[in-house]
Amino acid sequence: MDKLPVYYFGYSRKSPDDKLNTETSINNQNVLHTFTCKSNNWNIVSIEEDRDISGGDTNRRGLKLQIEKSIEFKKDNPNFDVRLGVKDSKRFARNSSYAKETLQYLEINGVRVFSIVKNGFLDYSDIGDRIIGVVDEQAIYDGRKYAEMSEGIKKESKLPCIPAPFGYKYNNKKNWVIVKRQARIVSNIVSDYLNKRSYRDTIKDNKILKTKYYRILKNVKKGLYSGTIIYNKKVKDSSGKVVRLDEVSYEGSYPFIISKELFEKVNKV
Repeated sequence: MDKLPVYYFGYSRKSPDDKLNTETSINNQNVLHTFTCKSNNWNIVSIEEDRDISGGDTNRRGLKLQIEKSIEFKKDNPNFDVRLGVKDSKRFARNSSYAKETLQYLEINGVRVFSIVKNGFLDYSDIGDRIIGVVDEQAIYDGRKYAEMSEGIKKESKLPCIPAPFGYKYNNKKNWVIVKRQARIVSNIVSDYLNKRSYRDTIKDNKILKTKYYRILKNVKKGLYSGTIIYNKKVKDSSGKVVRLDEVSYEGSYPFIISKELFEKVNKV
């Protein structure tokens, strides 16, 4: 628990490489800031961005603004916990000398830099040269942490976090949209199943394999085609061994192929 109320100044940055994905990267970071503050009951003051700018650049408008605003806010509110938030140390800076000087300057003025992936504050050990083995281990850890956070964000936003089943595909907004030809097959299977038609006739008419027929029917009964995202999540112990599977279920925001009424009828057969 935080003893003082937390006020958070978010900062997002995207390097000039792969400019086609700049919008997506910045949006993802901004969602992370919002999700982190909401999850921890922190007060988000503002988010500033630097688009297509290297982390080695020491003259970044967005970062400078957040540094100035967070320090000024702390001076006006000395009893608040004021944080400048970044996704990870690389978003903050890639120039080690500049990063250390800036961290020190912020700390002197009562502001700390919070790394979402680290789930803690940046310090001098997070910046600078590290041996390749440590870098690799940190990259793996960061990747896992980011995957966990991404899952939480998607659930919060009612977006799917599993592969799209037959009948759907992902769009550029990370949601499922209907594939019409495949959706007709799903609807045909449900109609035939409720009318007690032979599955052999159904797979013959729809030109699908028996395995696909039963996989679709299983997903229909789970509710995937009726707005419910459901999957089993692996829970591992400290050694990485899977100890159990927890069922995760939540309502999505994608269009139905099968109505709730038909979903209930299928599960009564």
